[in-house]
Amino acid sequence: MRKVFLIIALICTLPSFAGAQSGFPDRPLWLSNSKPLAGQEISLSTVLYNGTNAVTTGTLTFFVDDTSLVPQDISLPAQSSSVASAKWTATAGTHSLSAKFAIAGGNASTTRQQTTTIQITVVEPPPPSALQQNVEKAATIAGQLASTSAPFIQEVAQAVFTQTEALRNAGIEYLETKVAAGQTGSVGAETNIKGFVLGTSTKAASSSSSLFHIIGQTALSAALFTLRSFYLFYPILGLAFLFTLYWAARKVRRPRSYN
Repeated sequence: MRKVFLIIALICTLPSFAGAQSGFPDRPLWLSNSKPLAGQEISLSTVLYNGTNAVTTGTLTFFVDDTSLVPQDISLPAQSSSVASAKWTATAGTHSLSAKFAIAGGNASTTRQQTTTIQITVVEPPPPSALQQNVEKAATIAGQLASTSAPFIQEVAQAVFTQTEALRNAGIEYLETKVAAGQTGSVGAETNIKGFVLGTSTKAASSSSSLFHIIGQTALSAALFTLRSFYLFYPILGLAFLFTLYWAARKVRRPRSYN
């Protein structure tokens, strides 16, 4: 919206400097906020034109009181104009704003263009409300607690992770032993089943025992696979921990009935 305003203003001021040389139009300065509060950043903008048939180069400098902002090197083609801006963080008080365009080459007295000076008054922002003050204090305290407790939290997390990894590795070794022993036992069970010729009840009991053995071996293998996978074990552990907390919270919140 500000750019559109500047373009419209530029169009309106073109007749005033048609046939002129180079410099600023009649109304040279625009502000993005004419009533800023202290601490707010505003934009100072101006329009430069070149009414000659040659390229015009120079240095544009915005001034706040007697302090110059960052100088800008400007190059204007023949019969052209351009919008230039600079940022300024407002401070409390009354300030004079202006801009100067020093055209390269020629007589310094005739090649230095300067805008008229405009004044603005910057006031301090209103004091924060009680709610805002309390929120800021709470945020400050929370940040201090987080910064001071971060090393302790890291140490606790590292200790928990180390202990969990030790238990996971111990569980892997235990399940590997059980799975290996179960595989040896399954071979012996198959041999015993093949050796039974008489006794239907004995065959049925052996088949039932073999079925339970297979189910147990499958469960042990699944548990061993879960423990071996780092990216599978910890999400399952986290879900189990959250479910335990949820279950405990429901137990605590459940109202007691008194007879």
